[in-house]
Amino acid sequence: MEISCVVCGRELEPALSLDDEDLLADPAGGVLARIDGNHGTNAGLRHDAFSRSFLVVYLCDPCLVRKADEGRVQHVTRRRVAATTEITPFRPGG
Repeated sequence: MEISCVVCGRELEPALSLDDEDLLADPAGGVLARIDGNHGTNAGLRHDAFSRSFLVVYLCDPCLVRKADEGRVQHVTRRRVAATTEITPFRPGG
């Protein structure tokens, strides 16, 4: 499988030797980005929380760094907050 940067088209080599063509390759000198879709897209990728389908794009490190320097790349940390329960006395009619 050929992998190349979605921004500049630079060809990227897999970081590891893969025997299975169906495996997604982590690129040497770049990153693999998984796109699950969202409700605002009109490109044909439906958002479905239960779907097992997604898109993959590759970015070479120079393009990733350049776009980050331009402020076009966000780093997201998801924090799971434990649910809290509040118990208060029931007051009929109140």
